[in-house]
Amino acid sequence: MDRGSLSDDWTVEPGTIDDLIADAHVRGFPATTRLVHDWVGLGLLDHPRRRSRGAKGGSEKALWPWTQRNLFRLLVEKRPQVKEVAPLCNIPVVIWLWWGETYVPTAQVQRALATWATKVRGVSWRTAKRQACQVADFLDDMGAPREDRQHLIDLVAKTGYSGQTDAAALSEAMQEVFDPMGEGRFVGSPLMPVTAERYAHLMDTRARGLELAKGPASIKDLQNAWPYCRWGLQSYATNRSALIDSSVRPRDTQMWEEPTWDLLGNRACAQVVLVLGGLSSHRPGGSPS
Repeated sequence: MDRGSLSDDWTVEPGTIDDLIADAHVRGFPATTRLVHDWVGLGLLDHPRRRSRGAKGGSEKALWPWTQRNLFRLLVEKRPQVKEVAPLCNIPVVIWLWWGETYVPTAQVQRALATWATKVRGVSWRTAKRQACQVADFLDDMGAPREDRQHLIDLVAKTGYSGQTDAAALSEAMQEVFDPMGEGRFVGSPLMPVTAERYAHLMDTRARGLELAKGPASIKDLQNAWPYCRWGLQSYATNRSALIDSSVRPRDTQMWEEPTWDLLGNRACAQVVLVLGGLSSHRPGGSPS
């Protein structure tokens, strides 16, 4: 992935708030001073660098480096395409994952991830129920009894709505729907098998990660997560063809989507949250540091 995959009009010039607003207006987006400051607070942008006027006293307008100016241009291009601001948090996070702190500092990612996690954590019951039905549809390929299927939907919906998980109960409910005879069934590929127990563990790990991200996550935790996220991206790209070829069910091939820029960008926050949750489970007591 190169710079051109981000935007066709990349700049190497830093910019003041006036420059950023002018950039937005050229793109037909009505940015204001208030919006820029709001986006800094949300983690979509980093804090600008203050500039002293030296012996003359006072200060000149603060300056964003060219990396942040380009990030702002990308944000204003994407903003009209989404209903809420939360999806935009993926943009600084994926740039951080791909190019590191030279482009987006970890402290900015800390704020962006907290913004995203807070919004995602607050889903409505209706949304949680819809997502739970999708989970049941994916797992139930054997015609599970109605009461078992409904029990699974209720548990998954409760998890999505409350953010609290009971991994053991989830695993048992998924087992009753997906592998009631205890035959060791799994979805996906033998190279990356997902059993009912593993699926429940992933949901629990995500919930842990969301709580950490909302905290917000510590700089140390994010720095520790970075190489694991990078490894995951690279490993998936390398093994995707083999995963598709070895998928157990025809529908499982849909799990292995092409890692395009849009896909990576849309899932960046979710990926970091999952890694944060996974790393936390390996600490003594499974609690945040």
